[in-house]
Amino acid sequence: NRLEWLCFDACLMASMEVASILAPHAKYMIASEETLPGQGVDYNFLGEASRGSLRGDEVGKLIIDHTADYYDKRARELNYNQFLVTLSLMDLDRVQPVRAQTDELFQSLQHGIELGVYSDIARRRDATKDYGRAGTSFIFDLIDLTDLADNLSVLYPDHTAALKEAIDDMVLYNRTNVPRSSGLSIYFPFGNKEHYERRWVGLYKDFSVAPVYQAFMDAFGNILLADSLAAWQGAQAPVIQQDADTGEYFVHLTEEQVQHYDRSEYYILAHRWGEEYQLAFVSGDVKLDESGRLFPQFDGKILYLKDNLNPEGIVPIIMEVESIDGI
Repeated sequence: NRLEWLCFDACLMASMEVASILAPHAKYMIASEETLPGQGVDYNFLGEASRGSLRGDEVGKLIIDHTADYYDKRARELNYNQFLVTLSLMDLDRVQPVRAQTDELFQSLQHGIELGVYSDIARRRDATKDYGRAGTSFIFDLIDLTDLADNLSVLYPDHTAALKEAIDDMVLYNRTNVPRSSGLSIYFPFGNKEHYERRWVGLYKDFSVAPVYQAFMDAFGNILLADSLAAWQGAQAPVIQQDADTGEYFVHLTEEQVQHYDRSEYYILAHRWGEEYQLAFVSGDVKLDESGRLFPQFDGKILYLKDNLNPEGIVPIIMEVESIDGI
């Protein structure tokens, strides 16, 4: 006997893996791709549900609308920008086509790995919407599956289009205020190598969710954990230089480094006094030009706090955790 619906009042549960494992046990699943705000689901939905249908798709919409509306209202009351909301209602009878199309896509990507396009795939993976980065200090490597398909569409347009269609059929309802969140995530190891190596590379095999995707992840993970594909240290370490015309600082990469380059960060130190400096700013907003030069996109402005007791001001540490659509 399957449950009519199953709702996760928890963070980061709207993944293909969770949906696949629970499909034999429930008809519909309601879950969040991102971290759920601290107060969780708005249980006032129970009053309305008790007076109407208890069908899973209808209750799922009630849960999502009540919760999303609640946090919209709370944000206005607190004069707060927004609470992150990424709730979706999934038909678990339609998860199998998503798994099948995921395997189809990653079978092609497996051939891509064998042909040596790891760095291209890695850059597209790194550019995909990532969850848990803004709400926690941990890298979970859970990414939006539709956004991943969009980023890979240039390489495999037919496979990614079929996968997106299957996801649209499975995700019946989705309310989100987080860009590029379509309702279904997937685990794709990249940022947290240690967690993948120590635990998930073995544990993931126990799920048996998508065997071809698992095989791809093994191949991708082997390169991820291996030595760098380009030399970055010693004599090959990029040297900081200054443009004589503009005064801008940059580092110049070799052709091999450009080929395997994914991203970089720059650090700004604020001068306190004497020989003392303080870390003030960390950002990945770096531009790679056609000649292989990396320029930090820093406008010279630092945020600082000031009050009557401390007229010199306090410089807080500002660290970029994610860059989405230029923000």
